[in-house]
Amino acid sequence: MPVYIRKGPADIPEPSDSSQGDEEQELFLSDPDQLQDQLPQPFRMIDKVLDRLLDRAWDFISQRETARLTEQANKAIPIMQVSGDVKLPVRTNCLACPEDGRYIFLGHPHGLSVMAQPQGIITASSSSPYCVPVWQEDQVEITSLHITCLGEMAYLLASLDDMGVARLFAYYSETSHLIKVMNETKMWTNTQQDDLNQRSVCVKFELSRGGDYGAATISYNGCQCLEVYRFPKDSWLKELSQHTPGVGDTGKLSPVTMLMKIKPPKPHTGSTMKSPFEVLQKTEDGNVIGSGQNHLISSRQWEDQDAVFKSVYRKYMVNNTSNTTDPEDRPSCVTSHFLLPGGLSSVLGGVKPQTGLPLSVVSVEADSVFSSIIFVDYWPSTATEDALHSQGPNHTSTQVHLLVTCKSGACHLVYAGRGLDSHDVTQLSERPSDPGCFPVVTATVPFLRRLALIMQRNGKIFLQDMVDRRVVCCFSLPDTHLLASPWNPVFLLDPTQQSLLITGDQRPGRDSGEDGGSRLFVFRFQDAAVVKPYGHGDDGRASSHQGQSGTGASNLEETCNLYFRPRIESVEERNKVMTEIWNQLQEHAALVLLQNRQQAGTILQNQQQAGTILQNQQHPGTILHET
Repeated sequence: MPVYIRKGPADIPEPSDSSQGDEEQELFLSDPDQLQDQLPQPFRMIDKVLDRLLDRAWDFISQRETARLTEQANKAIPIMQVSGDVKLPVRTNCLACPEDGRYIFLGHPHGLSVMAQPQGIITASSSSPYCVPVWQEDQVEITSLHITCLGEMAYLLASLDDMGVARLFAYYSETSHLIKVMNETKMWTNTQQDDLNQRSVCVKFELSRGGDYGAATISYNGCQCLEVYRFPKDSWLKELSQHTPGVGDTGKLSPVTMLMKIKPPKPHTGSTMKSPFEVLQKTEDGNVIGSGQNHLISSRQWEDQDAVFKSVYRKYMVNNTSNTTDPEDRPSCVTSHFLLPGGLSSVLGGVKPQTGLPLSVVSVEADSVFSSIIFVDYWPSTATEDALHSQGPNHTSTQVHLLVTCKSGACHLVYAGRGLDSHDVTQLSERPSDPGCFPVVTATVPFLRRLALIMQRNGKIFLQDMVDRRVVCCFSLPDTHLLASPWNPVFLLDPTQQSLLITGDQRPGRDSGEDGGSRLFVFRFQDAAVVKPYGHGDDGRASSHQGQSGTGASNLEETCNLYFRPRIESVEERNKVMTEIWNQLQEHAALVLLQNRQQAGTILQNQQQAGTILQNQQHPGTILHET
């Protein structure tokens, strides 16, 4: 190990006018064997001044951050108390509310129930609404509900049970009517049981606003397909008005029509074609590009591609310690968005909801995969957006806000606009270190601007401002109850009544008296002063965003017509041009094949002639004898 020894005596230097401070002299004394030279003047003085400025700035930042944290800790977060509660007769799995907000439908074991929407603040002296069973069936547990208004006091319900059976109901004059079981399944006995893999299981069943269409995701024999139905809405309203109140007929309404059944495409197989010209000749019609079955990719290339994908997946997903997999995660399924009365679109995100046009591609630096993407419709308007809205319904802003939640628990707010630099990503919350603080529900409040509802696994419920990431208020349940199933809470945000409904179970060890059992707790935002700054008021954007949900369907339809009209007018010309191009390609392919064959024939003929000449050179006597 080398040892550096200073030559000469290690005397302490005398003071000089070299502008060295006490700190530099002390540094020299504490480390006499310096190997690096000091900066010359005036750079040494500049470096010292910059260091002192940075130190003072950091001390000032630390003091302000400490004061902010102290002020935030001392400032008590407002707590919103329960406005009322309703006793539930049985355990509730799901809640649904129609657009008019008159009823609340509940799904539970053994059927469906309905109750009137609680009005005002429920007290001990006031009459509390109660649940009324509308449809009961043994060994049927409803797990999902979707509802929409058919007409005045007429509702359409789409239910899904724990066995994957989808049912369609109509509710009119306090009477339920079972219209159809969407995926009929055979009942089995103890002696003969059907294979579960052969049963058709419904994964999701949704309705369009107004009850014109429905979409069901059906899983059968390991494959999934999307079935789209058309409902005879007008006929049902006439037939329901002729029914006797209190008597529910089964199967007496007009039948449901299936519009389309979307199946997954066939898997690609290896091609036996040798050249792209053969692929071009396989295309019969020039109006479409093709189904993707005619290609030049061999089976070996498909196998190599699959091996590369699996290797990359194991490297970045399976073996990555930052990715956590929750064993209770459900498999992902399609979410259907009914944009127009005559159309359905399957949207994953990254597009503008008014027109469906892609805006931009945004990269989010997250340590986990996404679990949900939600449009933040109610966002504070800017001066530019107000100017666009004042020009008419067709002049919409090309900006969207998305609330992205990761499976790790982190939340991000994504702003996307048209252009390369018109996007931004803000992290609302980091990955929680405490498992109890893991968010199980992250949803936007449809009647409050820039607020998100957060429910954590430990039962904590609060509203968070998505702009400054501040907790606005917390929701407190009574001491006798706690949040039911904190890993999968049952709640409902009612935009009509502007209220939050949460189911709660009685705490263990409590005596089940008159107030015991499961209850439905109601939180009303209309009289809460803490959320009044986030109300819409006379904001015109609220009505415009309602058009995205269906009330302003005419504006949305006009916007889509403006986009599709030029395409429809030019469809004949585009098809003609595409057909001519395909014909030219096919003719060129045929010509190239003919030239290749002629060239191959010429080469073969030349090879034969060359072989004959070589043979004659090897046997010259044969030529003389023949001559």
